[in-house]
Amino acid sequence: MNTQPLPSVFLAVFFIICSTILLFPAPNLAASLYVAPSGSDSNPGTSSSPFATLQKAADTVQPGDTVLVRDGHYRGFRLSTSGSSAARIVFSATGTGAIIDKDTPEGYGILLSNVSYITVQGFTIRDVANMGIAHRNASPSNPVHGLIIRGNTIIRSQWEGMYFSEIMDSLIENNEVDHCGLVGAHCLYMANAGTGNTTIRGNNFHHCLKAGIHFNGDESVGGDGIISGLTIEQNRIYKNGLNALNMDGVQNSVIRNNLIYDNIGNGIRAFQIDASEGPKNLTIVNNTIIVPPDSGGWAVRITAELGGNTVFNNILLSESDVWGGSIAIDADSVGFSSAHNIVINRFTPDRDDTMLTLRQWQALGYDNGSFLAGINSLFIDPDAGDYRLLKTSPAIDAGIPSFVGRAAPEDDKLSGKRPQGAGFDIGAYEFSAPPPPAGQTVCLSFLPLLLE
Repeated sequence: MNTQPLPSVFLAVFFIICSTILLFPAPNLAASLYVAPSGSDSNPGTSSSPFATLQKAADTVQPGDTVLVRDGHYRGFRLSTSGSSAARIVFSATGTGAIIDKDTPEGYGILLSNVSYITVQGFTIRDVANMGIAHRNASPSNPVHGLIIRGNTIIRSQWEGMYFSEIMDSLIENNEVDHCGLVGAHCLYMANAGTGNTTIRGNNFHHCLKAGIHFNGDESVGGDGIISGLTIEQNRIYKNGLNALNMDGVQNSVIRNNLIYDNIGNGIRAFQIDASEGPKNLTIVNNTIIVPPDSGGWAVRITAELGGNTVFNNILLSESDVWGGSIAIDADSVGFSSAHNIVINRFTPDRDDTMLTLRQWQALGYDNGSFLAGINSLFIDPDAGDYRLLKTSPAIDAGIPSFVGRAAPEDDKLSGKRPQGAGFDIGAYEFSAPPPPAGQTVCLSFLPLLLE
């Protein structure tokens, strides 16, 4: 049989297609790996044949994979494989009962080692000898990116509940850290230069031996020695043994819509010790901060500042009759500004050498529009930790939408829209009147028009 030779154009196209396939093989498809107490590490990690341990999943996982962990008790794990911005690695509990109560050989619940684009969500970690969830082993010059730590509960870790060193562009959201740092550490520790541009949102940090959140720029490890670009919002930080926010070398950051109360120390403490520079360009807005009577601390205390620190629309109260108060700054502070806060009658412009009343403080140019108010006139039930506003609260409509170029937040601690009334409310909560009972008319002012 006679055959005709293939046209040269066809051969050329065929050659290009084959070359392309060889040079650019098809990407691996993302996998779902499963872990269950009834599984085996000799299994393939499928839904019907799950792994038994989290460490087996951590040793197997590839970028783009999701590890789904069923309810049960587990030993912790160490992860050294990174995801990517297009192929995140996810470790997720499938229910509410995935419990890590045996630590790794290093004592961690979960140790992320120099890895980017990792999500860890939904685990309960308790009674580990070191830290509950930690990231370590990056560097200030080469930090990691894109961690999401969400919806985890950490109870009674001996050291920090959570520890993150040299992470950027990350999210720490809706976690509960309870009774951690039992040998002298914090609920959350953000460590070292190369840490920043991270949002810490909606977490509950309480009953830790030291600070609610400790930030440490620490120039000794290299890098610029500062932490910047943070958004710290909608957190509840209470009953810790040191300052609620302990901020060494934090700059260019926003602290808003946080509820801070009953911490032994200051509410927000910004300073320089290990960092290369002090606080600069902090926006502290719409927080509710209550310092307990046995603390002697300040609602906001800023020292070694480099300018641009702004405090407005906050409730800044101290229950102490002797010491501490609403705002403390240094005598050499530059560029500090404050306005429209609810305060008590104690301030210091020179690190406690002089105590001023609100009127004397205002004579220095601070806190225009601020006023005095008592706790019981402001909140629904402060003894029970309910710091939402009473319908008669003087905080309602007393705030301002912006100050020295900084905008008030568009929502409140509960993500309700601001403002609800004629103006922005002061504090973490925007007052919202409850809806009328079903069937009740909201407004009848138009009825006369219909009856004419």
